[in-house]
Amino acid sequence: MNSKDYKAITGRPDCFSRDSLDSTMSILVEMNPGSAERIKRCFDRCEAVPLPKLYIGDGVADYFIVNLSAEDVELITDALFDAEARAVGPDGDTTAEASFAAGLLDRWSLYLEWLEED
Repeated sequence: MNSKDYKAITGRPDCFSRDSLDSTMSILVEMNPGSAERIKRCFDRCEAVPLPKLYIGDGVADYFIVNLSAEDVELITDALFDAEARAVGPDGDTTAEASFAAGLLDRWSLYLEWLEED
């Protein structure tokens, strides 16, 4: 794979960074522990995006193709929405934690919209 193909794949709505998946799982375990294990099993089966041939680094895949149902993604977005709301300060101002959850929520919402288009 060349860097152009890698960039195209990692820009798709169904492609998530390792950090995004780990952060999502951390929030999901806290906000919806009943669904967290099932979603974790789905994450564990995600296909790693091969690194470009000329990649310089540790060789560990950083992006994964996610294949979840719209129902599973809705569980994730609900948990992220709740995490964002919980993290807003008492005065209604946003916090770094709320902003972080909102960023993840936006990312998963984009994936959900993409799934629903198919």
